[in-house]
Amino acid sequence: SIDHATHVAGTLAATGVVNNAFGMAPSALVDSYDWTDDLAEMASRGATAPGQANNLYLSNHSYGFIGGWLFVNNGSVVWEWYGNGTGATAFEEDFGRYHFRSRDQDALAFEAPYYLISRSAGNDRVDNPSDGQPVALAPGGDPVVYSASSHPPGDGNYHGGFDSMAFSAVSKNVVTVGSVSDAVSGGMRDSSVAMVSSFSSWGPTDDGRVKPDLVANGSGLYSTLNGSDSSYGSMSGTSMASPNATGTAGLLIELYRSLFSGGAMRSSTLKGLLLHTADDLGNIGPDYQYGWGLMNGKAAGDLIHDHSNYPAKQGLTEAEVSTSVTTKTYSFVWDGTSAIQATLCWTDPAGNATSTSDLRTPRLVNNLELRVTAPDGSEFYPFVMPFVETWTRASMDAPAVTGVNHTDNVEQVLIPNPPSAGSYS
Repeated sequence: SIDHATHVAGTLAATGVVNNAFGMAPSALVDSYDWTDDLAEMASRGATAPGQANNLYLSNHSYGFIGGWLFVNNGSVVWEWYGNGTGATAFEEDFGRYHFRSRDQDALAFEAPYYLISRSAGNDRVDNPSDGQPVALAPGGDPVVYSASSHPPGDGNYHGGFDSMAFSAVSKNVVTVGSVSDAVSGGMRDSSVAMVSSFSSWGPTDDGRVKPDLVANGSGLYSTLNGSDSSYGSMSGTSMASPNATGTAGLLIELYRSLFSGGAMRSSTLKGLLLHTADDLGNIGPDYQYGWGLMNGKAAGDLIHDHSNYPAKQGLTEAEVSTSVTTKTYSFVWDGTSAIQATLCWTDPAGNATSTSDLRTPRLVNNLELRVTAPDGSEFYPFVMPFVETWTRASMDAPAVTGVNHTDNVEQVLIPNPPSAGSYS
């Protein structure tokens, strides 16, 4: 029972006794667990099918394992180093690594295909000691005077802020949420003012997958605190952004259930919906700072309503391919003016955990491919990240291009100006 957990719970579901602290899903019930046995508890509660009243269809995890520098400020030491090596070339091998815990989380999600796990991206980009500060080069170690020229670089300085995400957030099948400032201007939603928070950890993963998946407001969030029944305050962090997104996703689960006779979306459907309807920020397409963009709960809800009213439009489609049925084709008629956007998302089996840093081999197991074909036969391919196969620091910040994606279990084709009217597939 602490401020952090109470603040997260209030962001999820506070009923609005204080209006400014109104939660995202104010009629939800919150089951709260300690984090120490999380995988076992998640496995016991994760939904495996629609209609499981006692199981969970999503969960929020505003915590992670320590990596790189940790701010302790205990009087004798300001920072402690948890990474590899102690010199100027030291690094944190766990940033971006597909750790055995990343693998185990993917395995759990694969066995509970209606259960979506939301993870905070981490706050490591501001973990940067300054010259002259007393630091310990090992947890609990003796203090030394920090020098950037001879000691491990700050987590946010090592790759210009990139590659600063710990392994708990890099699993394939979770939704990893980064933080931005509030997307509100003059009382109205304005995604242009949603700037990435200085602390929010950035991808990529070691194999180049897009992380975070999306961003939500985690800067100066006002919510409940633990001191008393009337304690409130503001906190910042991806711990605040993740329940913001999770509470909104809970509303979408309830909306789908009400429109489709108690039905439920697969976790991959819900994740695909969130990424498909996010407001693009940063570079065009996905990037390693904002992921697929700023979560837009209304746009996602509108798409669910549209799918209910006009199912022939294939707004939301769940299907499977196999070794015997390797292709699924769906035709749709373009309206002649709108951009065409198609998103494919699937829950992938767990990959092999890596014991070394910066292993570039994809962790993908089932390599599905998305294409959109125009009436004239021309094909359009999904986004791919230039970092993949290039593996340079500069390419981490390069805009996405299009091509064949062998890395991500989310693929999206975007055609801003389709070439001709008619039936696409």
